[in-house]
Order: sequence, then C-alpha cells, then structure tokens
Amino acid sequence: MKFFISKAKETQEYEKKIPHIKKAINIMLRAVEIHKNDQYLANFLGKCYGYLSRCYLFTNDIKLSIKFAHLGKERDSTLNWINTNLIISYVLTNKNQEAENLYFQYKNKFYSSFLSFDDRIHQLIDEMEERGIDEKSINKLRRFLERY
Repeated sequence: MKFFISKAKETQEYEKKIPHIKKAINIMLRAVEIHKNDQYLANFLGKCYGYLSRCYLFTNDIKLSIKFAHLGKERDSTLNWINTNLIISYVLTNKNQEAENLYFQYKNKFYSSFLSFDDRIHQLIDEMEERGIDEKSINKLRRFLERY
C-alpha cells in the first residue's frame, strides 16, 4: 500500500540499493548464525536492516520500512537512529500514538554528536520534500512536529 506520491526518478537511487542491501543481509545472517556471540556482526546486521528500512521509507513502502526498522532494533537495541524511520513511518500510516511515544522518548537526545533527533527528523522531511514526496504527506509530517 502506497502512502504518498513521489517522483519516481528521485527515488530510483534507493530502489537500486534494495537488492544489494538484501544480499548483504543474507550474508550477514549466515555470519551471525556461525558466530552467534559476535556483537559486532549483530550490530552490522542491525545497521543493514536500518538502512533497508530507510530505503523502503523513501520508495514508499512504509510497511516494509517499519518491519525492517524493528528487525534492526532487535539485532542491536543501541541503534537509536532507526527510530527516525519509525517515527516518520508511523505518522504516515496514522499510528500517531506510536509516533508520539517514540518522538518523546528521543526528541531531546542526540542523533549524532552534533545533531539532535528532532533536527534529524526535520532534515529527513526536508529530504523527502526535495525528492518529490507529495505536499500532503510532507504537511502531515510537519503538523505532527509542530504539535510538540
């Protein structure tokens, strides 16, 4: 199910990455199976799932974005950046309570050493707008943030 309209040309780079990330995930799954206690491998697999989530977010497959964000967090609960994918995905699918809960949990924390979660979410929305995500969806995301 599609939740927004995007200029196909602007999302092609994400679409092209999806099969390669899936291949990397399959390789990492085998590595994690062999080396069950290796936290580095689990972390890397979690990052792959998180990045796949981001690709699905930008290619308008929000349900898969949510699915892979959760898989990334299951592999490594320290990958808090994945929550930006979830917050945006939850807002777009009208799961406002879930979005609100995550947003308040991370709003004032740092996404990176120089950027807050709140600022990063604003950046992602700006990037989505630049890539041609429809105005209705962008406004929905901005209205969500303006409430807080």
